[in-house]
Order: sequence, then structure tokens, then C-alpha cells
Amino acid sequence: MPEMLIRYVILCLIFLLPVNISAQQHTSAPIPSATTGRVDTIGTYVLSGKIVDKEGKTIPDASLLLFRLADSTLLKTAISNTNGAFQFPDLKNETLLLKISHLAYKDTVMTIHHISNAQYLRIILDTQRSTELNGVTVTSRKPLIERKIDRTVLNVENSVSLAGSSALDALKKAPGVRVSGETSIDIIGKSNVQVMINNRLIQVSAADLMNILKAMPASDLDRIEVITNPPAQYDAAGNAGLINIVTKKNRVAGASGSIQGTYRQAVFPSFDGGGTFNYLQGKWSMMATANAGKQLNYGVGGNDISYPTARWKNEADHVTSSRQFNGSLSIDRELNSRQLIGIKYTATNGWTTTTSGTDTRIFNAGKSSPDSLIATNNYTPVDTRSQDVNFYFEHKFDSTGKRLTAAADYFFYDKGLDQTFTSYNYFPQGVKTGDSSLARSRAGQIIQVYTGQIDVVLPFKWMEMSFGGKATFIDNSSYTDYYQVANGNAYYDSSRSNAFDYTEKTQALYFSTSKRWNKWEFQAGLRGEFTQTKGMSVTYQQTTNNSYFRLFPTLYMLYRQQEDQVYGFSYGRRISRPGYARLNPFRWYASPFSYVEGNPFLQPAYSNNFELKYDYKDLLSSQLYLNIRNNGFDQIGIPDPITKITGVVQRNFLQGYSYGIIESLNLMPVDWLESYNQVQVYHNLTLSSDPNTQSSIGGWSAYLSSDNTITCNKQGTLLANVSCWYQFPEVDGVDRVGAYYSLDLSARILMFRKRFTVAVQATDLLKTNKVVIHSWTNGMPQVYDSYPGNRTIRVSMAYRFGNKGKTRKQHESNTEEKNRTN
Repeated sequence: MPEMLIRYVILCLIFLLPVNISAQQHTSAPIPSATTGRVDTIGTYVLSGKIVDKEGKTIPDASLLLFRLADSTLLKTAISNTNGAFQFPDLKNETLLLKISHLAYKDTVMTIHHISNAQYLRIILDTQRSTELNGVTVTSRKPLIERKIDRTVLNVENSVSLAGSSALDALKKAPGVRVSGETSIDIIGKSNVQVMINNRLIQVSAADLMNILKAMPASDLDRIEVITNPPAQYDAAGNAGLINIVTKKNRVAGASGSIQGTYRQAVFPSFDGGGTFNYLQGKWSMMATANAGKQLNYGVGGNDISYPTARWKNEADHVTSSRQFNGSLSIDRELNSRQLIGIKYTATNGWTTTTSGTDTRIFNAGKSSPDSLIATNNYTPVDTRSQDVNFYFEHKFDSTGKRLTAAADYFFYDKGLDQTFTSYNYFPQGVKTGDSSLARSRAGQIIQVYTGQIDVVLPFKWMEMSFGGKATFIDNSSYTDYYQVANGNAYYDSSRSNAFDYTEKTQALYFSTSKRWNKWEFQAGLRGEFTQTKGMSVTYQQTTNNSYFRLFPTLYMLYRQQEDQVYGFSYGRRISRPGYARLNPFRWYASPFSYVEGNPFLQPAYSNNFELKYDYKDLLSSQLYLNIRNNGFDQIGIPDPITKITGVVQRNFLQGYSYGIIESLNLMPVDWLESYNQVQVYHNLTLSSDPNTQSSIGGWSAYLSSDNTITCNKQGTLLANVSCWYQFPEVDGVDRVGAYYSLDLSARILMFRKRFTVAVQATDLLKTNKVVIHSWTNGMPQVYDSYPGNRTIRVSMAYRFGNKGKTRKQHESNTEEKNRTN
């Protein structure tokens, strides 16, 4: 304990020493105010000004500290606004010391002798990141975690533990983000999060997204932005939040890139690999990516349904073989110093074949041994492909940040499957009863999305304004052809075949404004969306039309009590539109005893999100949240006690309330250990209007996680990681989910000037990441369990080469529409 206390005292002295040295140095040798502009007397004891770079462009978000030179007392703090402007009111006529810091610029310290009635400074920051003041070096460094008014930022380069790691590893350290193995990325308290890179949504499958993030070195990232309550400029759809990964920007001409490969061993082996390539020359820049993989996965699952007169226990296993490829190419051209035009093309292809077997044991009432057995085998190959073309244009009106951006998108998605299943009935002795069925179904879906969007940003001295509009047209066509097979012949079954067409048009306008006032920041926005839909079942000759207009307000407030203490509040209203498949009224049979049925009358769900946040330095991030969901929709599996067929139907029947607290704690007790820990305690309450479910279900739960990285040598080239998480039992919708947890270990070594990385990772070592769901529907209890084969060992290698290229901000307008294809 005394040793630990000594370490903390030393750390405090190290932290305070540069401030004292700087103050002493400037007392003995004041810095001439060489960067100041003309001083005009226009008022009384107010110091204001503007911060610009060497080209005269304004610099927002610069941190300013104002000291009294006589005794080094900190008087005031400020942050430059979007125009680069700042102001210190109510000052005395005395000599002051002003320090200006920004991550991308040289620290500047200047002495202001005997402030006049009103003094205006035009401060020019150098592009270098450090400066030497009479032998004392002052280095600019952003905090590891920053609180912006509408998002939380993880500055990746300030994390020592991320050396030689991937973007996926970096996401694990972002406040409030939960990465479950190699399967999902979520914001704690939300689900189905959308991931963007440089403000461009990544529209690929979950597996492809994981491969892209694993192939992207963390050293290429500038920051990760976690947007739990998206502002008005983003689509109002979805309640999952956004994660924006921003890459570093560098104007060094030339080529750069990375390649990586991974071998993954679970029950069966899998492989994947990919790379990125960047090139910048003059006014042209190009970026290309490619990823491919081949996987073989094994999983198990089942369910147990208790009917009034019998119990049906299903046990299933499946083997999924998949191959996928995704690639992209983007080209930018600077027309002049104020205009940029670009195009990006993305393509994905996937081929998946799933072979599964299900044994259904039937226990009559009061019996412990089965009376009969139903064996079902299923063979389903699925092909998917998509193409996305995005055009974008940006025009800067002046150097103050006034700009216009426009984007147009076309997205094409094609999916086809060919399913065959057989079902045989057996007596307990293993003898066939003679009852059997053999069927085949073919299904396809084609989705086309056309989108256009315009955004305008107008920063003024007194506030910043932004507005824009978006128009979207969606055309979805799907079909299912069902065949009964008898005596080796297939017979078309029109009663189980279907064709469905769906169109959707949405027009949106938004307006947003923001302002800074002393230690306060305010931002408010309003988005209006008008939607018209038309669903037509060709099979049933049924057409359903719907139209609605809704407003979606957002509000943010931020208070910086001190430089290292920040309080925030946010509110946002969101909409969740049903996916296209949920609106199809047809019954699709997955087996003789189960089907899925859509609902063309399904309505959108709405949610209101409230958040209170507090940050203390890099150490602590706290969040209180409340989510209220109205008119929620979901699927319900309703078992029929007579036919024993379970029908999965879609309905609006949920009212949900979720509230809780999230604590994120980032510790570095010694220089070789970085520990990131998260705790969430929350309560979920669901009210149901459907008589087949419980009318009310709720309960408390918690989620704990700890990610610990150990630097094993002084060079920082050998690192080890131990991470674990535990999910307590929780309420999810109308179901109760049991506890599950995971323990992961990894190690990585960096070689060849840290350009080459070899990593070994073991996931779910204890094989405890198993989900068990308890449900109660139509008066009958049901239990579902699954384990998709999460326990794996992964060996990966990655190599970075060349100069760092320039990455420009991408503009995409069809983010939400493509997300609904899944």
C-alpha cells in the first residue's frame, strides 16, 4: 500500500511539473507576442480574438488557458468555436499569460502586457505539434476520451495498449461500446448499431464488417466517435446509435496500405484475408479495399415447448459453409481549393450453404421417455450480392467553414436461396411410422434504393446553422416457389408460393443550430420526414397503402465546469421502420412444423431517448439514460396446442421502458498496464397488448467487462491482453434471457519498426457464451438455447507499407435504407 501511494504521488508531481516549469520559465523570460495582430480599444477589460492557421483558415476546438503572470493562477478557460473565435470577459488590467493547445498544431504561449479596455488577438498556430521554449518542450496531447456536445470521442493514438492492434480491438476501448467476440458490435443499452468509416456507413454483413475492421490497423485511426443520440443531420430511423471511425488525414504524397491474413480454428478451420491501398498524387486520391474469406462453422441449439397434453423437445445442430468477397474503390478529385468531387463503388458477394438436422422428441403428458421422434434434415444454399455506387460533391464558400455537400446513391441487393427439407417420423424403437414429407422451396429478393441528399453548414460569429434535405425511393420485389416432392417428382404448391412487391418513398428536411457561451454549449435540431408506402401481395391480390409525416427533435447541452470535468445532456426522438420481409403477408414454411408470416399493416415504432453524462479527465465516464419505446413491433412464436405447429408472426404490441447507469473507468496504475472497465446496471420493463404474451414483464440486470493490456517490454513491441465480460440475467422484450459470459486471452508482437504484427487470440475459453431464452406464449412455456461455436483460436498477421495517404471525408445518403435489407 505505501509503495502504491508513492507511485501516485510521483505521478501527480510529474503532472504538475511541466506547469511549474513553464510558469517559472516565462516569469524569467517572457515570450514576445509575435503572433498577435492589431490591438483595438473598443470596450472595457475584455480579451477576445480568433485562432487561425498559416493559411488563414479558422481553427475550432482549440483549448485556451488564461493565467495571471504574477503568481501563475489559472483565471479562465475557453474553447474556440466553429469560427475559431474565443472571448474572456470581466478581466482586470494586469499582465496575463495565455496558452493555446490543439492536437494538430504547435502549442502557443504568449504574454499579454497590461490588457487594455478591450483587446483583440489574431493568433496563428503552427502546424508542428510541439515547440521548444528556452529549453522547455511543451507537447500538445488530446485526452484519451473527449466529450463533444453530441458524441463521445476516443482518441486512438493516445492509447498505448493499441499499438499493433486492429480497428476492431480499438472499438473495445470506446466508451459504451460492446464487442462480442467476432459476431456483433453494440452500444451498451442499444442493439443493431450502425458503423461508419469517415461518416460513410459500411453496408455489409456482420461477418464482412468484422473482417474489414480486423484488416484496418489501429495506427491508421485518428479517433472513434460514439453517437448514442444522433443529431438531426442523420436519418431518424433506428434506435441503435452510430459509431463513426475517423482515419488519420495526411497530405504526404505517395502510396500506402496494409495486408492481413487470419487463420481461425473452432470445431472446423476458417481463413480470411484482405488489404487496403491508398494513393495520393497532386489533386487526385484513390483508396481501394478487398477482403475475402472461407469459413466452416458448427453450432448447436434447440427449444423445449410444453403443450397442454405433450412436451416437444427439439435438438438441432448445423454446419455452415460460407465464402465471401467484398471490395471497394473510391476516387477523389480536388477541382480547386474549395471544390471536391468523388465517386465510390462497393461490391459484395456471398455464398453460404447450411446443412442442419433437428430431432424432435415427443413426450406425452406425464411421461419421462419419448413416445415418438421426428427427424428433420434441412439443406439451404444461399447466394447474395450487392452493389453500391456513391457520387459526392463538396463546395467550401469561404475559409470560415461555410460549405455545401451533395451526394447521390444507387444501391442494388440480390438474394436467392434453394431449400430442401425432409422429415421422417419414428417410433421409440427407431422404426419409421411411414409418415414422412419432402419439400423444396426457392426464394429470391431484389432491392433497389435511389437516394439524394444536400447539406449546408453556415458558421457565424454568434452561432452555427446547418440545414439540408434528403429524398429516397425504395423498390423491393420478392418471391417464393414451393414444391411438394413425392415419388421423386416435384409438384408446385400454389397455396405455399408467393410474390410480394413493396415500394417506399421518403422526403426529409432538417435544421440544426449550435452556440457556445462561456462554459456552455447548446445544440438543437428538428427533422421532418414524410413517408409513403405501398405493399402488394400478388398471391393474395392484396394492396396496402400507408403514409405518415413525423417530426424528430433533438436537443443537446454541455457544461465544462473545468477543463477536465464535463457535464452533458441530450434528447432525441427516433423511428424504427419494419424490415421489408416483416411486411410480406405470406407464410414461409421452414419445416412441416414451423412457419414465418409477415404483416403488411405493421406500423413504425417510436422512441424517446434521454441521457445525462459526466466525464472526469481520461479516468471516468458516467451516463444515466432513459429510453421510452411506443408502438413497438416484434415477432411472436405462437405454438398451436392442436397441430403442434409454431407460427412466427409480426405485430405491434410493445410498450417499453429502459433506464440505467453506465460507468466507464480507464486506469493506468503503472506504465506497463492499461485497464479499461465498464459497468452497466439497468432495468427493463415491457408492457404487451397481445393476449398471447404476458401483459407485463420486467427486471433489473447488469453487465460487467474488463479489458487489460500488459506491455511486456520497454520497446512496446510485445503485448498481452486479458479480457472478460459477464451478462447477468435480463429481460429482452417479452422474454427472459439467462446469464452468459466469456473469457478471452491474446498476445501480439510487433516487428520491423512496428510495421509487421503477429497476434494470437483465444476467444470464449470456458465455452460459456451460451444464450438461453425463456418465453411464455399462448399459455405455454418455451425454452430456447443456442451456441454458435464461439470458442475459437485465431492467428493473424498484418503488415503496413508505404507512406500514409490522405483520407477524405466520404458522403453517403442511403445509410438507413440499406440497413433494412438484413
